[in-house]
Amino acid sequence: MHNRYVAYCVTLYLLSTTLQSGCSTTTRHKQVIPPNVIAAEIALGISKEEAMAFMADNGFECSIVRNGTFSDHVRLPEGGYKEIVHDDVDFVLCVHIVDGSFSRPVKTKWMIAIVLNEDDNVEKVISRKDLIGP
Repeated sequence: MHNRYVAYCVTLYLLSTTLQSGCSTTTRHKQVIPPNVIAAEIALGISKEEAMAFMADNGFECSIVRNGTFSDHVRLPEGGYKEIVHDDVDFVLCVHIVDGSFSRPVKTKWMIAIVLNEDDNVEKVISRKDLIGP
C-alpha cells in the first residue's frame, strides 16, 4: 500500500512538472525525482544494507556513522526554523549533490540521515537540503 501511494505521488509530481514545461520551446532537462521523495520510500524496519542499496541505486553516496552527531531543521508553526541536534546516534549518512547551471551556479546538497535502531534496522529517515556556492 505504501509503495503504491509513493509511486502515485511520484507519478503526479512528474506529470505536473511535465505539463508545466510542455509548451516551452527551450531545451528540456531530464526530470529528476526530488531526493526527499526518494528518501520517503525507505520502509521503516528494513536493514541498513537494504536502505544503503536503495539509496545508491538512486544516486546517493552512503556511509555508516556510529555514535555520531547530525542536525536537522524543523519548521516552526509561527514561522522560521529550529535546529535539532541528534547526539550519539548510529545512522547511515547519504549525500547527493545536484550541480547548478550556468545561470545559477549554486549546487544543492541533499543529506539523508537514516537512523538505525539497536538491530541496525531503519528507525527513522530525516532529509535536509543545503545550498553550496558563491
